[in-house]
Amino acid sequence: MAATTATVSGGAHAPARQHTGALTLLLFILGRDKVRFAIWILLLVAIPIFNAFSLEALLPTPESREVFAQGNEANPVTLSVLGPVVDTSMQGIVAWRSAAQGVLVAGLASALMVIRHTRTEEESGRRELISATAVGRQAGLTAAFAAVFAANLVSGLALTLLLVLVTGYPLAGSLLYGLLFALIGCAYGAAAGTVAQLAQSSALGRGICVGLLAAAFAPGIGGARGESEWLAWLSPIGWTRFARVYVDEQWWVALVPIALTVAFAALAYALSARRDLGSGTIPDRAGTFGPPQAGPRLRSPLALAWRLHHDHLLTWTLSLTVVSILVGWVSNTFDDRLGGLGVLREWLAGLDSDSVGDAFLAIITFVLLLVVGVPAVSIPLRAHAEEEKAFAATLLAGPVSRSRWLSGHVLFALAGPSLMLLLVGLGTGVPYALATGQPEKLTHQVGQALLGLPAVWFIAAVTLALYGLVPRAAVAVGWGFLVVLLILVAVGEAGLIGRGAFVFTPFGYSHPMMTLNWAAPIAFTVLAAVLVAAAYAGFRRRDLEA
Repeated sequence: MAATTATVSGGAHAPARQHTGALTLLLFILGRDKVRFAIWILLLVAIPIFNAFSLEALLPTPESREVFAQGNEANPVTLSVLGPVVDTSMQGIVAWRSAAQGVLVAGLASALMVIRHTRTEEESGRRELISATAVGRQAGLTAAFAAVFAANLVSGLALTLLLVLVTGYPLAGSLLYGLLFALIGCAYGAAAGTVAQLAQSSALGRGICVGLLAAAFAPGIGGARGESEWLAWLSPIGWTRFARVYVDEQWWVALVPIALTVAFAALAYALSARRDLGSGTIPDRAGTFGPPQAGPRLRSPLALAWRLHHDHLLTWTLSLTVVSILVGWVSNTFDDRLGGLGVLREWLAGLDSDSVGDAFLAIITFVLLLVVGVPAVSIPLRAHAEEEKAFAATLLAGPVSRSRWLSGHVLFALAGPSLMLLLVGLGTGVPYALATGQPEKLTHQVGQALLGLPAVWFIAAVTLALYGLVPRAAVAVGWGFLVVLLILVAVGEAGLIGRGAFVFTPFGYSHPMMTLNWAAPIAFTVLAAVLVAAAYAGFRRRDLEA
């Protein structure tokens, strides 16, 4: 019997059959994550289209676009990340402005999706279960690559069609632009496939992938010029610049992400063929360091919640703080550099400010509030992940009540985003107050940032309520709810819904161009409290998911 089993296993993993079952797994991935793929494609397509409409209203004349380009070249932060404006036509500025955002969405979505369907599947034990059937050794990796590559190509094609049909941009430039985003996403997906073979945990794999993506935004790389221009080739943002879309399209630049995709995919397959299931060469910090027994500070549900959340919280708070400090420091220079742009002055008139720096900080603070919406969803969902892995059931089998266990996650779900907004206010306010010599700017910025607290509390509370009441839908509906809110912001800024309605959306009341109606933040605070109470009630009554 043992000999027969060995023969079957060997045949199943012979070179000609290592990808057996990949199509079935591909269909499973597409069906399981159809909502995630749809959100990914929608975001990638929506960013350039939204920028096209907003920039066309802001910069209607060639003269205004020239002044805008000159002002951005004088801004060291913008120049270091986005590089110089290659073409001052409307489509050229839109392509320049959307490059970093598109790279971020395509790269992050591709990498995380590959990690989800490779290393995460191994951690959960599903990969081992599937491998016991007539499925080839490389089938899982092949299916993950196929799903991610297909999603990237669909998003690139959809972006091309919308740029041509909706905005009327030239076909050649639009096709190259969409193709670049698709290929950049494929390259990051292939790199994630390699990382999945090396990292010992999905959390470590995701962290490495985020680090690889952050490297594309390293100060100075994307916008390197002169003797150091070769550094821009190290950044996908630089590739979009060298491709010269809407000018004289350089199609050969697309060979760079293609070559990286092939190289990383080949390396991933080679590593996958040689390693044991579940193994990795880069150790996970959680499994490498620490005493064999928990210390006194890890002997309560709250301490455990801190242990689970602190890496995530520290990453977000440090990132937002650094960005806020950079923005606050350079904002004082905007009056001199952009003050001559009359159209910008008119557009900023609704902010009730005579200073371009003040207006810029108000807008950036609002944008960072939107960003904080992401951890407001992801932090509560950690409780769902703990329950899904049966860790929660193990703890709750002991002398720990459900309410006490959930309270740690509720605390960090509400306090984490609150701390992030406070640091956004301090990060933008302190350097701006020092640069302008006006201490009152600090209190103004902190107050403006904290005005978003009811919004992020409400978003976190919605996610907690979903987890407490309908855990199976918590992930999809929680992220979907945030995406809908972001779309409402875009629609509201485009004027497609009235201000009276927009101000009562979670983010709408804190928009710097809206007159503050205190009824909205008070209402969202009360709703957040009700939803948190519903989360406790639902979690105490329902069965645990296993």
